[in-house]
Amino acid sequence: MYVIHLKANASLQKLASPTVALATDANRIMESQVATGEFMYQAKSWGKPRRVIVQAKRQAGSLIADTMFIVTTMQARRSHVIETYVERGTMENFIKECKNDFRMDKVSHSQFIANANRMQIGVLAYNLMIALKQLVLPESFKKMQTGSLRMWLFKVATRKIKTSGYTIFKACSHYVHQEKWLEIFDSIRRLKVSIQ
Repeated sequence: MYVIHLKANASLQKLASPTVALATDANRIMESQVATGEFMYQAKSWGKPRRVIVQAKRQAGSLIADTMFIVTTMQARRSHVIETYVERGTMENFIKECKNDFRMDKVSHSQFIANANRMQIGVLAYNLMIALKQLVLPESFKKMQTGSLRMWLFKVATRKIKTSGYTIFKACSHYVHQEKWLEIFDSIRRLKVSIQ
């Protein structure tokens, strides 16, 4: 079973025109519109025709609808096929985030166990970042990717000060996101109290 995005071409656009017409009703120009349709399509390199689902989506105030074509062997409803494709895309973004931001695609040792441990540390770090996003970050930061979060919140020039019992990191008083940091620390304190 497969669900694959198809790149638009003139033939697909022509077959999708009735669906696109449904999503571009001139009487509803200030409303967002979504329409779905399906048809059988056979590219030159294919041995047989296949089921193609089309989704036409027009934002409120826009004149042109964006079209998405999905070829599939699934026999499910159109809406379910589109949901499956979107969820797959979301999962691929999570995998890409793990690879790019936590270097989970790199194996640096010849021993399997060493590489497995390195991967587990990466998974732990990723899960801690997700927990931070879901539990304590302000709304404006929750949709950021981890690479952006690290750049905005953690890659901060600080001065390390050691005292008899503590290590203190002092950030510049002109740090741009100081208020956001204080808001995050306050959320962590409230979370700690609610757990106890």
